[in-house]
Amino acid sequence: MQLRHSLSDFFLSFGIAFYFGCLAIPAQAAEDEQEVQAESEWSPGDPVPPGYTVKVDHTARRTGAIILVASYGVALLEAASGSSGCMMGDCNQSSKVPLLLTIPVVGPWIAFPSASDDQKMGCLLTGIGQGIGAAVLAYSIAFPNYELVKISKDVSVLPVPLATGGVGVVGRF
Repeated sequence: MQLRHSLSDFFLSFGIAFYFGCLAIPAQAAEDEQEVQAESEWSPGDPVPPGYTVKVDHTARRTGAIILVASYGVALLEAASGSSGCMMGDCNQSSKVPLLLTIPVVGPWIAFPSASDDQKMGCLLTGIGQGIGAAVLAYSIAFPNYELVKISKDVSVLPVPLATGGVGVVGRF
C-alpha cells in the first residue's frame, strides 16, 4: 500500500512539473524569437536595443596575429639555422638570405631573388604566410566586427518531480 501511494505521488508531481514546464517552453521560445529578431535587425550605428550591449569580435585579429607570428617564427628558425656563414665574415649573396628573413613581412620577398634553390621554397611560404597574417590583422583593426550581445539577467524557475516524491524547484540565474 505504501509503494502505491508513493508512486501515485510521484506521477502526480511529475504531471504537475510537466504541465508547468510545458507552459514555460512557449514563453522561452517567444523570448528566443525576439532575441534573434533584435540581433538580425541591428547593424553598427543603430541604437542598441534594451537588454543588449555591443562588443567587438576579436576572432579575426587573433587569427591574423597567429598566422603572422607563426610564419615569422618559422622564418626566424630558418634564419637561425642558416646564419653561420655570414656571421663568420663569409657574406656572399646567398648567405645574406638568413639575415633578410629576420625582417617581418617584406624580408622573405627581399631575400627571394638571392636565395638558393633550397631556400626559395622557405622564402616563398614564409612570405605568403606573413603577408596573409599581416593583411588579416590590418583589415580586422581597420574594420572591426561588432556584435550584439544579450545581457543575461533572466531568472527562470521550474518545478520538477523528486524521486522520493514531491516537487522540487530548478532555477537558472
